[in-house]
Amino acid sequence: MRILHTSDWHLGHSLHGQEQSEDHAAFLAWLLTQIEALQPDAVLITGDVYETTTPPIAAERAFFAFLADAARARPGLQTVVLAGNHDSPARLAAPSPLLERWGVRVVASTRPAGEFDPEELVVPLRAADAGPEGPVKAWLAAVPFVRPADVPSGLPYAEGAAEVHRRVLEAARARRKRGQAVVVAAHGTLCDAERTADSERPVAGGKDALPRELFDADVSYVALGHLHRAQAVGRDTIRYAGSPIPLSFAEVGYDHQVLQVDLRGKKAKVEALPIPQTRTLLRVPADGPRPLPEVLEQLRLLPAASEHEGRRPWLDVRVELGAPEPDLRRLVDEALADRAAQLIALKVSRPRAASAALPEAAPQARLHDLAPLEVFQQLCARALDEAPSAELSACFEALVQEAQAQEREPLPDAPAEAAPAPAGRDTGGWTAKVRAPRLAAPPRTAETHASESRAAAASAPARPAQELAQPSSELAGPEPAPEPEAESVPEPGAFGPLFGALPRRPPSDREGAA
Repeated sequence: MRILHTSDWHLGHSLHGQEQSEDHAAFLAWLLTQIEALQPDAVLITGDVYETTTPPIAAERAFFAFLADAARARPGLQTVVLAGNHDSPARLAAPSPLLERWGVRVVASTRPAGEFDPEELVVPLRAADAGPEGPVKAWLAAVPFVRPADVPSGLPYAEGAAEVHRRVLEAARARRKRGQAVVVAAHGTLCDAERTADSERPVAGGKDALPRELFDADVSYVALGHLHRAQAVGRDTIRYAGSPIPLSFAEVGYDHQVLQVDLRGKKAKVEALPIPQTRTLLRVPADGPRPLPEVLEQLRLLPAASEHEGRRPWLDVRVELGAPEPDLRRLVDEALADRAAQLIALKVSRPRAASAALPEAAPQARLHDLAPLEVFQQLCARALDEAPSAELSACFEALVQEAQAQEREPLPDAPAEAAPAPAGRDTGGWTAKVRAPRLAAPPRTAETHASESRAAAASAPARPAQELAQPSSELAGPEPAPEPEAESVPEPGAFGPLFGALPRRPPSDREGAA
């Protein structure tokens, strides 16, 4: 029988704020063509289907559409989906009654029935042409991500997770008959496997590695997920499929692939199918941060936009600065003018002397015990290795005073204080009110706001909701716009004008000022 092994799709992932839905769509379309051409009997998706436990609807729609298309492209296809540490077991398993009609088996938890039963995690694999009652070609020990709550009590995480894998594998071996293979599908970390910085989420403080000795030579193939670098661990038949697209700039040089596994009895032959990438990721400099002049020179040598076809490459720029550079972004943007690459990440590091001693451990201070200037000084010391200058400290103090002044400002309940919005400024359909700060005004508390709101509502007739919701058709002119004679005081906060359009009810005694 033939198996396709893929993993770590992370549907819904974005890279430095840039959505990767188009890259995922291209991969799924390519994988569908492979299913049509290679006619596999089974597809193993070994975890981390989604990026988060609450994936966007578009990501779920893409996943379900692929499963349906794959079932139509290869009648009789079995698809086994494991839950990874990024997935929600309950959410992934919820549509199982529907997915089973497409030949999809979701193994989301090691305790699907509430208690750990290794028999529940053993899946028979059959040839697609033989139908659901055909002879079993292989027994799959399917182990989703083992969560800390799933390990046997009294055992450290790594030992407990290994015990769970061991018991499921023993259950698969117990079912095996002559001529049948045993295959493992799991989501976790093996000892001696190569991890990826900035990609995989650490588990149990990083002490989560499983011993490779779990999988003896009698296991025909081990399909692994979780690590994003495609790799064999120990022997050719213990494989991480890796992520199908780059999920971080640390994965720029990876060979993204799907694995084709052909079983003949108990023997497995593995072949890597390279995944074509629809977008290029670039790191400048490629070998690590460099001084700014060197980085700018490399950026100017990138291909011009006029010479590039297709989607723009995404660019990660890494700069080493010996001192703060206020014009850093402007200089980088100027160097990238007319270049094809699109800057999505700019990272700054500072050189550290090799002989610099580690700082002594300082007692942890609570944030509310520190003055704002002390917090700022500690940040500068950590990020810049030096105290802020007197000029920088003075600028920071001015910002703090301005923020404190805005906190003390009263609500916009006095029409005489209103000032016109700046000419030509689009305020989103309603006239903005700009007032000079009144530094001498006393602080106003939530209780004060609530009592004044109740008093104003009792003494002034309320305007109809339609009138309050009516936007201003003109921007403020050179003179302040006249205020209506009677208007209820909006609720505190930036969205006060919108709250005025909502129906009001008097607060109960139990609600109080809140």
